Amino acid sequence: MKKISLFLSALLIGLFAFSSCDDDGDDNGTPEVIYDGIYVIGDAAGTTDFESDLRMGAGRNEAADNELRDGMYEKYIALEANKDFSLALYTAGEVVYYGATLLGDTLDGDNEPSIVALKGDLVIGEDAPTMMVEESGLYHILLDLNTSGDLPAASIVVAPVEWGLRGDLNGWGFTALDAPEFNTQTMTYTWSGDVTGSGQFKFAYGGGWKIELEPTYTVKANTNIGNDADTDGADFVGPKIGGKNFAITKGSYDITLVWTLKGGAVENSFEIIIDKTADLPNTDWSAVKWDAVGAGVSAENTASVADAYWTWGQMLYADNDGLPTKDGEVYTYTWTGIILEADGFKIRQLNETYDGVATDRGYSIVDADNSSANIVDDGGNIKNTVKGTYDMTLVIDADNDDAMTLTIVEAD
Repeated sequence: MKKISLFLSALLIGLFAFSSCDDDGDDNGTPEVIYDGIYVIGDAAGTTDFESDLRMGAGRNEAADNELRDGMYEKYIALEANKDFSLALYTAGEVVYYGATLLGDTLDGDNEPSIVALKGDLVIGEDAPTMMVEESGLYHILLDLNTSGDLPAASIVVAPVEWGLRGDLNGWGFTALDAPEFNTQTMTYTWSGDVTGSGQFKFAYGGGWKIELEPTYTVKANTNIGNDADTDGADFVGPKIGGKNFAITKGSYDITLVWTLKGGAVENSFEIIIDKTADLPNTDWSAVKWDAVGAGVSAENTASVADAYWTWGQMLYADNDGLPTKDGEVYTYTWTGIILEADGFKIRQLNETYDGVATDRGYSIVDADNSSANIVDDGGNIKNTVKGTYDMTLVIDADNDDAMTLTIVEAD
């Protein structure tokens, strides 16, 4: 039977009331108090003992406003290859093992990481199989008990983690952080480089934002770490799984993400250090072209063409062949009389040959107070709600870390 009773001293039994905080014991050898919860244990995790740092945290459903989901648990943990591990529910001194027969699944859903995750239906109790990974590294373990009955089955997902950056600093692509040597207790991921303009970013693994736990897109687990703030681009508060975007200004940076084995809330395991090491000279935007792109850019614009890069509707250069006027260190781009459909779009900077996207901006730079009420936020995209003719103005202040402001008004 894979259900065991643990015989504890009378003193320790008296301490087993559930608590939200852990007690790691003291230097005099007092045994660690083990709290009720679900743990990752086994040789792959470095120990078969129940330790507070091995306890899983509550999971958040990205598809439900990132709220905590009943019966969903997750943990980032270092696993050693070709050694067994299990999930185990510890309740009042009794243990019930959880496992699954894990099979590789190449993720290809909307905004999923480009990885092969291990997935399997949950098995509980004496028949629960132990699990194993083939490569040592950091893993994101997801357990969903299907408490709400909205999944095909309760399941376990074990996803390999390669941390990287996604944001304005790389056109919202993926830049892998330098990976550390394998260690079961702590690993530090780093990136050093130049950020050429103000913007936002997040940490993500595998180039994706989320893992879909079922095909109808109602249960998704975050694969990113953001800011524990109320809005995107706010001052840094602390790490939060699926949190808001971090703000970043132009300059040279050392960016560090530290993972440490800790129990409870997933955020407990992460420390973030964003260190600006030097300023950069002002950007010269004189030869940089911008376009408007998306389904909201009407094909009725005589100079627009089908977007060949994102394949998202039409793209239309700003006036003056996409180039700005300059007043001191302030650069101004205009789209005079642009016809907008009732749909979404962004503005986008490309190189001279349209050969590669450098960066793009959405609703975050819109001056809502001075723009038409028809212009709204659509998941970060700019959305026009009433088809019509508009004037758009993009202002870039090179003296102010390339701060960008976009104003969109109905044309006279």
